[in-house]
Amino acid sequence: MIDYDGIQYASECDLNNALAGVVENLVQAMKDGEIAPSKIEFSWAICDYCSGNGGHSRHLGVISPERWDDWSDDAREDYMSGRYDTSCEACRGSGKVREINEGLLSPEALAYLYEMRENIYEGAAERAAERRWGC
Repeated sequence: MIDYDGIQYASECDLNNALAGVVENLVQAMKDGEIAPSKIEFSWAICDYCSGNGGHSRHLGVISPERWDDWSDDAREDYMSGRYDTSCEACRGSGKVREINEGLLSPEALAYLYEMRENIYEGAAERAAERRWGC
Protein backbone atom coordinates (compact mmCIF):
# COMPACT_ATOMS: atom_id res chain seq x y z
CA MET A 1 0.00 0.00 0.00
CA ILE A 2 1.14 3.52 -0.62
CA ASP A 3 0.86 6.48 1.71
CA TYR A 4 -1.69 8.77 0.01
CA ASP A 5 -0.55 11.74 2.09
CA GLY A 6 2.99 11.16 0.87
CA ILE A 7 2.18 11.83 -2.77
CA GLN A 8 3.27 15.45 -2.56
CA TYR A 9 4.67 15.64 -6.07
CA ALA A 10 1.57 14.49 -7.94
CA SER A 11 -0.51 17.25 -9.49
CA GLU A 12 -3.92 17.49 -7.83
CA CYS A 13 -5.73 18.45 -11.00
CA ASP A 14 -4.30 15.40 -12.80
CA LEU A 15 -5.43 13.25 -9.90
CA ASN A 16 -8.92 14.70 -9.82
CA ASN A 17 -9.35 14.18 -13.54
CA ALA A 18 -8.25 10.56 -13.18
CA LEU A 19 -10.32 9.99 -10.05
CA ALA A 20 -13.43 11.23 -11.84
CA GLY A 21 -13.36 8.04 -13.92
CA VAL A 22 -13.12 5.78 -10.87
CA VAL A 23 -16.85 5.80 -10.19
CA GLU A 24 -17.66 4.97 -13.81
CA ASN A 25 -15.19 2.07 -13.67
CA LEU A 26 -16.68 0.91 -10.36
CA VAL A 27 -20.22 0.95 -11.78
CA GLN A 28 -19.06 -0.86 -14.92
CA ALA A 29 -17.34 -3.53 -12.81
CA MET A 30 -20.64 -4.07 -10.97
CA LYS A 31 -22.56 -4.29 -14.27
CA ASP A 32 -20.02 -6.75 -15.69
CA GLY A 33 -20.28 -8.94 -12.60
CA GLU A 34 -16.64 -8.44 -11.58
CA ILE A 35 -17.82 -7.32 -8.14
CA ALA A 36 -21.14 -7.58 -6.35
CA PRO A 37 -23.54 -4.66 -6.77
CA SER A 38 -23.35 -2.06 -4.03
CA LYS A 39 -25.16 1.16 -3.20
CA ILE A 40 -23.24 4.27 -4.32
CA GLU A 41 -24.03 7.66 -2.83
CA PHE A 42 -22.20 10.97 -2.93
CA SER A 43 -21.91 14.03 -0.77
CA TRP A 44 -20.53 17.48 -1.49
CA ALA A 45 -17.28 18.59 0.10
CA ILE A 46 -15.24 21.77 -0.01
CA CYS A 47 -12.50 21.56 -2.62
CA ASP A 48 -9.13 21.08 -0.92
CA TYR A 49 -7.20 22.59 -3.81
CA CYS A 50 -8.84 26.03 -3.77
CA SER A 51 -10.33 25.90 -0.24
CA GLY A 52 -13.79 26.37 -1.70
CA ASN A 53 -13.01 29.65 -3.44
CA GLY A 54 -13.33 28.28 -6.96
CA GLY A 55 -10.05 29.87 -8.03
CA HIS A 56 -6.46 30.30 -6.98
CA SER A 57 -3.18 31.88 -8.00
CA ARG A 58 -0.98 28.79 -7.58
CA HIS A 59 0.13 29.12 -11.19
CA LEU A 60 2.25 32.08 -10.07
CA GLY A 61 4.29 29.89 -7.74
CA VAL A 62 5.60 31.03 -4.41
CA ILE A 63 5.76 34.79 -3.89
CA SER A 64 8.87 35.35 -1.79
CA PRO A 65 9.21 38.47 0.37
CA GLU A 66 11.90 39.73 -1.99
CA ARG A 67 9.69 39.22 -5.03
CA TRP A 68 6.74 40.81 -3.20
CA ASP A 69 8.89 43.88 -2.46
CA ASP A 70 9.72 44.18 -6.18
CA TRP A 71 6.04 44.46 -7.10
CA SER A 72 4.33 47.82 -7.44
CA ASP A 73 1.55 48.76 -5.04
CA ASP A 74 -0.98 48.27 -7.85
CA ALA A 75 0.33 44.78 -8.62
CA ARG A 76 0.13 43.82 -4.93
CA GLU A 77 -3.41 45.15 -4.71
CA ASP A 78 -4.38 43.23 -7.86
CA TYR A 79 -2.88 40.04 -6.42
CA MET A 80 -4.67 40.42 -3.09
CA SER A 81 -7.99 41.16 -4.81
CA GLY A 82 -7.74 37.91 -6.83
CA ARG A 83 -7.17 39.52 -10.20
CA TYR A 84 -4.48 36.95 -11.09
CA ASP A 85 -6.57 33.98 -9.95
CA THR A 86 -7.49 31.26 -12.41
CA SER A 87 -10.43 28.90 -12.19
CA CYS A 88 -9.67 25.85 -10.06
CA GLU A 89 -8.95 22.78 -12.16
CA ALA A 90 -9.93 20.37 -9.40
CA CYS A 91 -13.51 21.60 -8.87
CA ARG A 92 -13.84 23.45 -12.20
CA GLY A 93 -14.52 26.70 -10.39
CA SER A 94 -17.44 25.54 -8.25
CA GLY A 95 -15.53 25.39 -4.94
CA LYS A 96 -16.98 21.97 -4.18
CA VAL A 97 -16.32 18.38 -5.19
CA ARG A 98 -18.41 15.23 -5.03
CA GLU A 99 -17.08 12.54 -2.75
CA ILE A 100 -18.25 8.96 -2.68
CA ASN A 101 -19.74 7.78 0.63
CA GLU A 102 -17.39 4.86 1.26
CA GLY A 103 -19.36 3.71 4.31
CA LEU A 104 -22.19 2.47 2.09
CA LEU A 105 -19.98 0.39 -0.22
CA SER A 106 -19.67 -3.35 0.21
CA PRO A 107 -16.23 -4.56 1.36
CA GLU A 108 -15.60 -5.91 -2.15
CA ALA A 109 -16.52 -2.60 -3.81
CA LEU A 110 -14.45 -0.67 -1.28
CA ALA A 111 -11.40 -2.86 -1.96
CA TYR A 112 -11.89 -2.33 -5.71
CA LEU A 113 -12.17 1.44 -5.17
CA TYR A 114 -8.99 1.53 -3.05
CA GLU A 115 -7.07 -0.53 -5.61
CA MET A 116 -8.11 1.81 -8.43
CA ARG A 117 -7.15 4.87 -6.38
CA GLU A 118 -3.78 3.35 -5.51
CA ASN A 119 -3.07 2.73 -9.20
CA ILE A 120 -4.01 6.33 -10.03
CA TYR A 121 -1.81 7.78 -7.27
CA GLU A 122 1.13 5.59 -8.28
CA GLY A 123 0.74 6.62 -11.92
CA ALA A 124 0.52 10.30 -10.99
CA ALA A 125 3.62 10.04 -8.81
CA GLU A 126 5.48 8.32 -11.64
CA ARG A 127 4.46 11.01 -14.16
CA ALA A 128 5.50 13.74 -11.73
CA ALA A 129 8.89 12.08 -11.26
CA GLU A 130 9.32 11.86 -15.04
CA ARG A 131 8.49 15.57 -15.40
CA ARG A 132 11.11 16.41 -12.78
CA TRP A 133 13.66 14.47 -14.84
CA GLY A 134 12.59 16.27 -18.00
CA CYS A 135 10.87 13.30 -19.65
